[in-house]
Amino acid sequence: MKTAQDRYKSYADKKRRPVEFSIGDRVMLKLTEELRSIHNTFHVSNLRKCIIDESTVVPLEEVQVNEKLRYDEEPIKIIDSKVKKLRSKEIPMVKVEWRFHRGPQATWEPEREMREKYPELFAT
Repeated sequence: MKTAQDRYKSYADKKRRPVEFSIGDRVMLKLTEELRSIHNTFHVSNLRKCIIDESTVVPLEEVQVNEKLRYDEEPIKIIDSKVKKLRSKEIPMVKVEWRFHRGPQATWEPEREMREKYPELFAT
């Protein structure tokens, strides 16, 4: 039994790494929904270091947040278009510039879906 416990501990120790926080560090709280209703305290092991890419930060004044504290990504304009060729069919694609988009500000989207969701982009 002792041998099995030692083996398990050695495997667990390989994945464990010490994490230290300093004043001013940004952290995220990893806490399940079930525990939120029980109490508002948590153990430091539930904290994760948060690495922020400053280019993806959106000022709060520009974002309209709904009642669920979420915001909608909005297409600004269509930049480019192309046809993606597969073996048996061709799919028209458009490159869309987004407002409040995570990641790259422009992405390639299927033209059919964009026409259904945002017909105003194709008015001109």
